[in-house]
Amino acid sequence: MVPMPAVPLPADDPWVVLSTGSVLGGGASGRRISDQLAQLSKCVVDARSDQPDFDRERTAGINVVYFVSGNTHHQDFSGIRTGSWFGKRRTQVAQVSVPMEPANPHEVVHFLADTLQQAVELATARILRFKRSAHLSTTEATEIAARAAAELRRLAG
Repeated sequence: MVPMPAVPLPADDPWVVLSTGSVLGGGASGRRISDQLAQLSKCVVDARSDQPDFDRERTAGINVVYFVSGNTHHQDFSGIRTGSWFGKRRTQVAQVSVPMEPANPHEVVHFLADTLQQAVELATARILRFKRSAHLSTTEATEIAARAAAELRRLAG
């Protein structure tokens, strides 16, 4: 299996403890889930809004990237895995493969909420295993993921 390239964060973005992104492969699958992915991203931004500024030299961040297959791109993995570590940005990427045909919007929301929390746990374990940051507080990313997942579920009804 050839790993997917990680999606780097733009250099001019402010550093954050948790962020999300997506790679949409085109076609109907991507269109069906793009609204829920945008809502998830907004929930993460809102959930981290009360967080203090983080010291880039002593803490690390997690970027969860969702991959949706389509007619222009098809990922070669399923489930959740860790991606690259961006040392300059002190950010660990976690990658989530979105199933080709999610059953309905309600199930998509629960899938995104669950996998956000699972991806943060996986990325946190990798960061700690490699001791990427001696002062990393993984609690913030975990708490943000939990709040964002709960809000996404609430908004979906």
